[in-house]
Amino acid sequence: MVIKHNLPALAAHRQTGVAGGQLRLNLERLSTGFRLNRAADNAAGLAISEKMRGQIRGLGMAAKNSQDGVSMLQTAEGGLNETHAILLRMRELAVQSANGTYADGTDRQNLDTEAQALKSEIDSIAAATRWGGVALLDGSAGGRVQQAGKPYHTPGDLIVGVAGLREDSAVRAQVAYHRDFAGASGRIHLERGEDAKVRAASLRVAGETYAGRVDESRLVFYDKSNEVAFIADFSEADPRFAGTAVDIVFGFDESGETGSLGADGVVVSGEDARLSFHVGAGAWESQRLNVRLRNMSSGAIGLAAQKVADVSVASAARANSAIEVINAAAQQVSSTRAAIGAAQRALTHAANHAENTKENLTAAESSIRDTDMAKEMMRFTRNSIVMQASQAMLSQAVRLPEGILGLINAPLSGFGGGDSPAASAPAASATETSWLTAPYRPTVTQSFALAGQTRKPFAPPADTPDEE
Repeated sequence: MVIKHNLPALAAHRQTGVAGGQLRLNLERLSTGFRLNRAADNAAGLAISEKMRGQIRGLGMAAKNSQDGVSMLQTAEGGLNETHAILLRMRELAVQSANGTYADGTDRQNLDTEAQALKSEIDSIAAATRWGGVALLDGSAGGRVQQAGKPYHTPGDLIVGVAGLREDSAVRAQVAYHRDFAGASGRIHLERGEDAKVRAASLRVAGETYAGRVDESRLVFYDKSNEVAFIADFSEADPRFAGTAVDIVFGFDESGETGSLGADGVVVSGEDARLSFHVGAGAWESQRLNVRLRNMSSGAIGLAAQKVADVSVASAARANSAIEVINAAAQQVSSTRAAIGAAQRALTHAANHAENTKENLTAAESSIRDTDMAKEMMRFTRNSIVMQASQAMLSQAVRLPEGILGLINAPLSGFGGGDSPAASAPAASATETSWLTAPYRPTVTQSFALAGQTRKPFAPPADTPDEE
């Protein structure tokens, strides 16, 4: 037994500290609800959990993006709904005006007045249909390409690069070329290019516009009566070009990529301007859904040779022509509305997918980070009991050295009996020896002083005579 180092107390103290640390950890997890509160709890688990948290929040925003996209397309579709209704009314007016019971000067003119007002309203709808400042039906959401460079020409000639022709896709962009043939022979030459596809083209000569269409791999321009006016390549001099300005506008389809549309300086470049909805948590292309909305103004819908903007019902002949134009325009509006509806459905599914993926990732992240309250409460109860037991044992270990004092304070073997002088001492009276019956409790100093020496015989104090 030693008194310099209380080893049992040190061991009990250490175990009390361990139990206290575990108890604090249990209390922290129970109070926060998280099993991981710092990187030291689980470094790898925390890294995985934080990565999942980023993906979960990204999916939440992707779902919101999809819902906003649906709302935007609903706005566009609402505008087209009114455009459709206007076209149906214009068709009624055209059919009515085509009847022979109306006079040109008065009756048909009154019908045409309403038709012209309806055309203006179509343009107003195309310009005013917006979502947060983003125009939807004026063509700006359908793609643009800018021209870099100018078409080259020789005196009296306009040489324009033209790419391969195709007819099966929507117009992606337009590029215009202008040439003033004042005093020149008036010859236009179209050159083939390879990098993009021409969907449509229009030619404007002396104030008259001719619509171009693909016809047996040729670009053919038609007048308003839908008669052939020009066929590319018109490299022969044409008197109609001489002394006037010529504008050629090419429309490129959505498959056209940035690149050359001809040679010797005719270059078209730029990026798609389209509605792009980010419907995923990543940055790759598959996480975006692209929608193109074509120009739905009166000057953009109708036949290639005649648009709704050119429609008039002021005569029976023009009313009959207007019926075909309006039919074609209504079909284009219907196609655009169908594309919008398909995009809305796709966005709805994208939002549902994002929400479902978010839910599954949240469950996975919860299994890594969250506290199992029942299991943690069980551990807390166990560690609380261990803590109380450790404290009790520490208290007992601190009192162990007191046993050594008991050994030191025990009666010494030389006290009483044997041949000691005390054996021959005269017996004391009961009064004199009454205090001797109590155990002898020397101090520590006295105990060490008495060790190893014989105790002297006890001599009771002498009687002190009473003073008179």
